[in-house]
Amino acid sequence: MSTPYFAKTAIFACQSCGADVEVPLSNGLFPQSMKCSKCGFVYHFPPAQLQHQQANQWTPEQVESLIRLVDTLASKYITFKQEEAKADHQTLRTVTRHSTYLTIILATFLGVIVFIMSELTYVGRVSGDALLFLVGTITGYILLFIQRLTKTVLGNGSEDGGD
Repeated sequence: MSTPYFAKTAIFACQSCGADVEVPLSNGLFPQSMKCSKCGFVYHFPPAQLQHQQANQWTPEQVESLIRLVDTLASKYITFKQEEAKADHQTLRTVTRHSTYLTIILATFLGVIVFIMSELTYVGRVSGDALLFLVGTITGYILLFIQRLTKTVLGNGSEDGGD
């Protein structure tokens, strides 16, 4: 295994006078203190070993705190997703119920109109061509209505009808 290479000196600018200060390093570590040769300002360096140990070690309290935080956030996320699924289910049930009521009312209304037109055709007040035109128009409307209704309930249709 090779021997690690350490720098022998470090150069920085003095905060007091601005002169370049050359600090000798031993095994790549700063000394405890260093004096500027121009102004005499003394710099104190913290021990590097303590900084290195404090930066890389987790205490058991920190680990427990992190685990509690992750557990709390995960349970909140799961609760949020469950509530979101319940809301989506309730929305789908409401839309389906509304669509069913609307379809029944529409079918009844169109059935009454066709029945009245059939009676008028039978009596001779309206021609058969008018009844045929009305039934064809209503059939086309019902087919488009059902197509739009299923796209809306399933959630993959658009309101502008650009298909």
